[in-house]
Amino acid sequence: IFGQDIKVRIDMKWLTLNKVKEHCRIDGNSEDSILTAYADAAETGIEQLMNRTYEETLEIFGAAATNNLTIAALLLTEHLYTHRGPTEGFSISIIPYGIDFWVKPFMKLTI
Repeated sequence: IFGQDIKVRIDMKWLTLNKVKEHCRIDGNSEDSILTAYADAAETGIEQLMNRTYEETLEIFGAAATNNLTIAALLLTEHLYTHRGPTEGFSISIIPYGIDFWVKPFMKLTI
């Protein structure tokens, strides 16, 4: 699905491919498509978890949110890259607790 002959439109909002590759300790560009897809999915998932957009979060909380959301998105991207399915052998791969820790202060609570 992520081959060079298939065009996938993905726009990371606050991560960069270089930052993701540095975090995941990946050299070369053979994994760029999948890393970009995972990073985009991580950012979207974090926005859904917060119940607000990245831009809205920055308007309300300012630059203080940038580091937290970047760390959360990098952790989630690495998790998705490392654990490419919901299970590995007999163990279930659960999303790291740290993501909740970094995102929770910026969540919009709803009733």
